[in-house]
Amino acid sequence: MKYVDVTVQTILFVIAFICGIDSILERNMNAGFFWTQFGVAIWQMSVSTWSMIATGSDIRRRHLELAGLYFLTLFVGFMACIGISSATKFNPVVTTTITWISMTYIFVVPWIIAIYHYVVSFKLTFNRYKKTSNFLPHINF
Repeated sequence: MKYVDVTVQTILFVIAFICGIDSILERNMNAGFFWTQFGVAIWQMSVSTWSMIATGSDIRRRHLELAGLYFLTLFVGFMACIGISSATKFNPVVTTTITWISMTYIFVVPWIIAIYHYVVSFKLTFNRYKKTSNFLPHINF
């Protein structure tokens, strides 16, 4: 299951990278990037939940806590942006600033959490330094 998790995440990250480069070159955000971000979130949340239930992993629990905190602050942030933009709807500087802040928050924070989860999954899957015993550590059997 760990290899499937890392493989699916890698495929989703490559698709997101391609869609992100396409968005930069076309100078607009296409729907593929949004759907890929949504797919990454759904996959990582389901894997974290399953791993936490099955093994009681503290690292996966931390990922779920971070994602829950993000969703809570996202909700509060959207409510604040709606309140501010309705109060200052005729000021283009405030509206543009709110748009940039909300877009940055919508993209940067989830990708930081997603990259954190990917690195943790990669390290748990491909653990290079498995030390089984201390018997003659300088000899490779």
